[in-house]
Amino acid sequence: MRRGPLVLASCGLVLACRPEPTRAPTPASPPPTAARATTPEHPQPSLPPALAEPPAPKAALPPGTPTEEGVIIPLVAIDDQRAVVGFHVPSGGPAPWWLALLRRDGSLSWVQTIAGDMGNTEGSSSIEVVGDAVSVLVAYHDDDPRLELQAFALADGKPRFQAPLGKNRPSITVSDGTLRVDVSLPFEARRGDPEATADVVASSSTGVLWRAKIPGPSFAGPDPTFVGDAIAFRSGADMSHQATWTVLARKHGKRIGQLQARVQSCSDGTHWFLIDDEGLVAVDPKTLRTRLVTGPLDLPGLPGPWALDDCVVADGAPVALVSRNDAKALVAFDRETFALRSHVELGRASLGYTRFDPLPAHVHSMVLAPAMTDEGSRELLLADLLGGRPLERWRGVDYLSFHGEVIHWRGGYVLPTNRTVTIVDAEHGAFEARAIVPELDAATAQQLTGDTLWLPPKRLQLGTRAPYVIDLSAEVSDEVRRAATVDLRLEGEPSKAP
Repeated sequence: MRRGPLVLASCGLVLACRPEPTRAPTPASPPPTAARATTPEHPQPSLPPALAEPPAPKAALPPGTPTEEGVIIPLVAIDDQRAVVGFHVPSGGPAPWWLALLRRDGSLSWVQTIAGDMGNTEGSSSIEVVGDAVSVLVAYHDDDPRLELQAFALADGKPRFQAPLGKNRPSITVSDGTLRVDVSLPFEARRGDPEATADVVASSSTGVLWRAKIPGPSFAGPDPTFVGDAIAFRSGADMSHQATWTVLARKHGKRIGQLQARVQSCSDGTHWFLIDDEGLVAVDPKTLRTRLVTGPLDLPGLPGPWALDDCVVADGAPVALVSRNDAKALVAFDRETFALRSHVELGRASLGYTRFDPLPAHVHSMVLAPAMTDEGSRELLLADLLGGRPLERWRGVDYLSFHGEVIHWRGGYVLPTNRTVTIVDAEHGAFEARAIVPELDAATAQQLTGDTLWLPPKRLQLGTRAPYVIDLSAEVSDEVRRAATVDLRLEGEPSKAP
């Protein structure tokens, strides 16, 4: 699911949770040496030495490697030894770009020249690794404007297939590693037009598996959702909060059915939840039967009704964002019985960068999400939904120190700040730096695989410099850990659970 981050107004906060049973620490979790605010008692730490630049690769460049300096956009990590990169040389007009397989030491396994433009989609990359191939969406803007899907073998870069996607503009691309799904709209189609249709193309590492048409995406976007053996797509009238969800079979693209609901939904790939006129409902993707989780509800000590605004799945259990007038709260439900398990009051809060998807796509029970105050400052919200942990707010030390990116990671969250790679572990909520990087730029989820984060140099001649490759689970010195507060500071005092 593609989501906007959580936005929290700068206001008083109250935490009210029923603590969950004590859990044994995850072996891979780092010790809870949480960073704290810079105060006279806790002076800002000095910046430890940055990572040394890795040695330059010695391998010969493969045929077709460009000799000009350029930039890597994007980098798609495969494992801790290989990544696929798009390489662009800035120019004043149309120019080719290059697709390459980059090794950990900076050498290149192969290079392919791509004649068209990268078919960038909304909030997603046009490059995806699917099985033993890499596929890329290419847009041609010549006398015959069109989209084309091209795929190459990971082993040697040899072309696998080319598939036309028509005279369309790209909308969104999603992949789960074995199936890629591209949604595109005809050039003449207007988003939100009830008569418009969108094209869906599903492909594997060997070619296109099926094609289908769905109602044209709403203003909120198609939001393709993999859930079990199905894929759900969102469509609806322009700027409407109501949507039609069209569900297709993953194997062959045939329509399973449609549901009418709100534009908000959530899924972890196994469970799927929608908000309809009754409330928050669990959906069986095979039959589209629904089961009510909750309607408008009362919270302990806070009589309702509280309305449902959005949802997210945390560790297999649904979590709802609810509101009453200007007040907001997060409510966690039991994953089996859907009984209300705990809640966190947020007070008067404005959530979400968009009006459609206030919550992020993925969170742990220890929630960390980007936030924005009434004054427009970026923040991070930290709250333990189930364990009664105090809620904290973190901000960048200055405007340039943190841009709001939060990458969901199996051990917690990754924060690329101006000078550090900082983690927040899901067990303790501790903020700890993992590395000081001299050329750190914005990172994306595609640069993370397992515990390995790939960071390319900002500018380079392809094949002559190695990337910075960081093991997020590796032990680091206390000096590096404390460097989290070089770019981030704790705002105020944590709210205490009653």
